[in-house]
Amino acid sequence: DIIGALLNGDALPDMATEGEVVRAGERLPVSGMTWHDHQRGDFRVTGLKWDWFSLRFDKEQLYIMLFNFDQNGASVSSGTVTLQGRTMQVARVEARARDRVRTRTGIVYPIEWDVAAWTEGQPDTPLLRAHVTPVLRDQYVSSLVMPDYWEGLCTVQGVVCRTLAASGVEVPAGANLQGTAYVELTGYER
Repeated sequence: DIIGALLNGDALPDMATEGEVVRAGERLPVSGMTWHDHQRGDFRVTGLKWDWFSLRFDKEQLYIMLFNFDQNGASVSSGTVTLQGRTMQVARVEARARDRVRTRTGIVYPIEWDVAAWTEGQPDTPLLRAHVTPVLRDQYVSSLVMPDYWEGLCTVQGVVCRTLAASGVEVPAGANLQGTAYVELTGYER
């Protein structure tokens, strides 16, 4: 199914990257760390609503990818937490918007989110709580081929609610986290 195809993609969260950006004939060298995400499957994205949060924290190579999907009224949430290369599955995601933005075409998107993520067997206490803030409110993309969507760079501040441990590294409960995020929202045009 479409949700399974989206969840079974490839994520490579910590790739060294070098290249050039050409603007107005000027070549600018760039380098840094990038996150490659690729969904595999034979699916159509029309009729599907999703919220995708890619959180990259400055501490201990901690990367979190969270999804909320809604297809024909059936909601599914999932994701992964990667710490020092070890991955844990996220069982439930909650994302509540503090604000909204209206595009030129009248679509209203939620922005500035409070996000929480739970792993299996932990119904009461989330693994993490975070606040995600867009760098720019208007990061709307209009497309003739794909559905319109809001997609953009954000900052993230979070707190670990349950200790995370992997490969001899521990991020204790109560640890405050900061980093960058990338958010993609689609299906709000309905």
